[in-house]
This record gives sequence, structure tokens and C-alpha cells, in this order.
Amino acid sequence: MPTNLQMPAIHRLYRFADRAGGALLLVHIALAPWLFGATEDWSVQFLNMLAYGAGACMFIKWLVRWRSGALAVEGIWRDRDDRLQPGAWVVRGMAALTLLVLFYCAVSALNARATYDPTLENFAYHRHVPWLPFTYDSTITWRAFANYLALACLFWGMRDWLLHPPRREARESEVVLGLPPRFRTLFWTITISASLLAVQGIFQKLQGTDKLLWFRSMYAGRSQDMFGPFAFRGNAAQYFNLAWPLILGFWWTERERSRLMKWTPDKIGGRPHTLLLLCTIFTAAAPIIASSAGGTLVTLLLLGFSAFVFVVRRGGTWQTRCTILLVCVAVLSLGGALGWDQVAPRMRTLFKTPYANPNVLYADAKQMALDYPLYGIGPGAFRVLYPLYRTDLAQPWQAFLHDDWLETRVTFGWVGSMLILSLLGLALTRWFLVGGIPTRWEMVAMLWIAIGGCLAHAKFSFPLQVYSILALLLVQLAVLSGLSRPER
Repeated sequence: MPTNLQMPAIHRLYRFADRAGGALLLVHIALAPWLFGATEDWSVQFLNMLAYGAGACMFIKWLVRWRSGALAVEGIWRDRDDRLQPGAWVVRGMAALTLLVLFYCAVSALNARATYDPTLENFAYHRHVPWLPFTYDSTITWRAFANYLALACLFWGMRDWLLHPPRREARESEVVLGLPPRFRTLFWTITISASLLAVQGIFQKLQGTDKLLWFRSMYAGRSQDMFGPFAFRGNAAQYFNLAWPLILGFWWTERERSRLMKWTPDKIGGRPHTLLLLCTIFTAAAPIIASSAGGTLVTLLLLGFSAFVFVVRRGGTWQTRCTILLVCVAVLSLGGALGWDQVAPRMRTLFKTPYANPNVLYADAKQMALDYPLYGIGPGAFRVLYPLYRTDLAQPWQAFLHDDWLETRVTFGWVGSMLILSLLGLALTRWFLVGGIPTRWEMVAMLWIAIGGCLAHAKFSFPLQVYSILALLLVQLAVLSGLSRPER
């Protein structure tokens, strides 16, 4: 086996970029929720730097593959097998849509109709081209562009790292049992980070402290509204509901893998995948313990869908069915014992946000969407233009709409919203085409359930406005875009 000094310089460069990019990606996804949910400017900028670094490493790897002829070889293989063509075109479509969304944001910022001055609380208007996308606040739209560029680097950097390891590691990725090593590394990273976050949040909730992570005072809100590092318990619940279905699906793939492996009889303790069940229980119970009414409802729905996937599937064993049912019972028992007394009263007023009258808020936002149907008011500009649309001056100022679907239509318009929905649809359906990592449908179904839960949250809250939640969502979409159904 050649040492690093014996390897050609271009291979050493590829290996360095691959390792550096992978480390930046894993640190990004592990740290994001711990930085107070990545809801403050300093934490978002730090995570953006990590994502930009991962994107630069991905670009270096792409140049090396192009220079060495690896990209040409991949193209030849695709041309020889007609079955690979549809999947390749889907990936090309995702890349094109990513560039179009970024271009849309950049044009909106360059073609600004106004810039909002928060100190004077007024708008400085500019000349603009009305038939192009525009924004009512160039500053905040440029900030949104920087965030979306970093998240694009995260998405494509993660996908590239998962699917294009160095040659030596690529041989290890050609596995029949379970997931390739890099997928497993990513899933373990998410599992450990989310599980520790859930345990910390539970102990913090039981202790009754008024500090985030026991040392940071809240800059706004009430202490009973926080959970773990999140100042808003609803966002914490949304993060956990996005994480625990992935952990449960990962447990199933690891269990199937271990059933087909030979284990030495002198091994002490249980198999490592059994720890994933305990992690699932804590992370799934966290939304209930956090006293999030919406999070509790979505948790119950996701538990029902998860049980349906594993209980009714053909070929499933009674051990698997019993295990899944016991996990559901354990989640409900733990969550009920530690959080039901607080969450039950809030369930009665589930669809009434404490921050505003939702009927008035949504009516004002719908009027904004009617006034700017095609291009919207500009990415991120909702918070600066909403005060002008308040029909009731007693209605408080809102930074977010508490309906990400409607807010996307308000800020991006129909044109930008269709670009985003098309990108989402391609990533969700890539599994049906060959050319990726063959994966059983149960794991993919759990990813669909996690993403579906996040999109359900988005109808009545603002998970997609929270950087850490959006980052985890994009990572799961990157994973989905690299998987394919097994060929028969």
C-alpha cells in the first residue's frame, strides 16, 4: 500500500480536500443546533464559513476528477447504460435549479426596489427594472443570498463527500450489507449530537433553569419557552422531529446488517445498533417534554407512520414489529411522564399562536402575496414590509409569518417558489431511479417521514427560517438524492 509521499501530488491533493471537506461538513451538522439553534448572526456566519470551506474542498475535488479524467470515465459509463440516464438528468436538474435559486436571490438584491434603514425606520427607494425579481430591502436579501449560498455548498458538498470517496475508500463503499461507511459516519454524527441535545434539554427542563445550556441568559422570551439551546421550544421540537425518524431508520439498516454478519461468541455486551433505539426514544420524547403542542402532535403522527412502515411491511419479523411497538410505548411513556402536565393545556389552543392573532396575520400576508404575485417582495424581506400591511395597529410586529409555505410565496413569489418546490421534488423522488447507492425502501421511508414532518411543521410555524433545522433538512435531502431503489 503506497504511503502519502509515494502517491502522486494530485492524489494527495484530492485526499486532503476530501478529508478537510468531510471534517467541515460533520462539524457543521454536529455543532449547528448547539450554537443556540443557529438563530443569531454570529453563529450563522460561523456555520456559513464552515460550509464555504466545504464547498471550496468540493470544487478542488471536482477539478482533480476533471483533470485526471475521472469525470470523463463517469460520463462514458453513463452513456453505456441507458438505465443511468434518467437519474443523471435528475441530478443535473437539481444542480441547475440550485443555480437558478441563487441567481434569483442575487438578481433580487441587485435590482433592489428599496433598502430599509432600521435606525430611521424608513425606506430609501431605488430605480429598478420592474419585470425582474426585486426586493424591498437589499441588505437583508444579500444576507439571505449569503446564507443560501452556504447551504447550497452544504448540500452539494455533503452529496459529493458521500458519493465520491478516494479510490481506496471507494472499494470499502461497495458494500452489500447496510449503508456505505460514510453514510454510517454521517448518521452516527447526527444521532450522537441530537441525542445529547435531547438529554441536555430534558435535564435543563426538569431543573427549571432560566439559562440556555445552563450558562446563557435569554435575550427575549420566557424561560418556560426554551428547551436546550433553543430559545423557542417549538424550534427544538421541530429539530428533534426531523432527527429521530432518521435515527430509527438507521437502527433498522444496522439491525439488518448485523443479522447477516458473523459475530464472535466472546463479544461482550450487545451489538452497537441497539444503542440507536435508546437514542430514538430520547429524541422522540423530547418534543413532548419540551411542552410544544405542535411538536407533540407531529410526534404522534410520525410515530403512527413509522409503526405503519415497520409493522405492515411484507417480510418483517415479529421481533421487529414488537421492537417498534415497544419504542412507541416508551416514547409516549417517557414524554407523558415528564411533559404531559405542561403540554396538555397547550394542546387545547394548538392552532393559536401566542405571538399574534393568526387570522389577522395570515390575512395581511395573503394581501402581500396578492400585491406581489410573480416575484414576491424579495428573499428575507417579510420582516421589513409586514408593518406596512397591518390592518390593526395593535397587531405586534412579526419577524416571521409562522407559515413558511405562505412566507415563501410572499418573499419569493410564484416564480421563486416553483424553483424551490421543483428542487425539493427532484431530491425526494431521486430514489426511484437507478444510479445511486442501492437502499431498501424502509430507510428511505423514514427519511420521507422526517422531511414530511418538517414540512407539516412549516405550515403552522417557521422551521425553515431557523438555520440549524434547514441545514439538517438539506443534509437529509442530500442523502436521499444519493440513494436508489435496489435493482431486482
